[in-house]
Amino acid sequence: MGFIIMPLPKPDNAEPYIYQHQFFPIQKLSGGVNKKIMDKIISQINGMFTIYSRLLLVRVDIRLYQTNGKNTLIGKLMKQLVRALESHYKSKVGFFWVREQSTPKNNIHYHCFMMLDGRKAKNSFGLKPHFERACYLLADINYYFPDNCNYVINRNDINSLLLAIYRTSYLAKNHTKEFTPVGIRRFGCRSTQEK
Repeated sequence: MGFIIMPLPKPDNAEPYIYQHQFFPIQKLSGGVNKKIMDKIISQINGMFTIYSRLLLVRVDIRLYQTNGKNTLIGKLMKQLVRALESHYKSKVGFFWVREQSTPKNNIHYHCFMMLDGRKAKNSFGLKPHFERACYLLADINYYFPDNCNYVINRNDINSLLLAIYRTSYLAKNHTKEFTPVGIRRFGCRSTQEK
């Protein structure tokens, strides 16, 4: 049985994204790309590769039942998830989230991805019980795994990296972040240096 070769994504934008003299195809992003967010996404993935040679990235959406406030709930959720997943997989877990709100009256939602050791975590099914429990313990929050939410990336496989960067680039769009109040963070992540 042969392998299925996935074609590399072509950049939707006229120019590919440049990060540290490397070119990455990214999605055409409404309102343009937020360079700070895009750089941090790539940096976080590269940082996890200093620990593991194979990564599982799982994309997940988080919705709050509130229209204002700080990022307290997402912070609590991620803290609970990291503790539970690291205990379950006996390995380091990273994450990245962006805060979005379509209008000032719409509820806050977050687009996230979790990063795990791809030798131990194979897909999102292993994460679901941990998300269920964490959301149960925190009021006013729920989660959703979109279709095709799993990305396996191997350190020496540039194609798998480019496909994952392309898909996660959606988080770096400027649109829907303009209603974030002054002084409230638009994104957050777990540094690969954190214990």
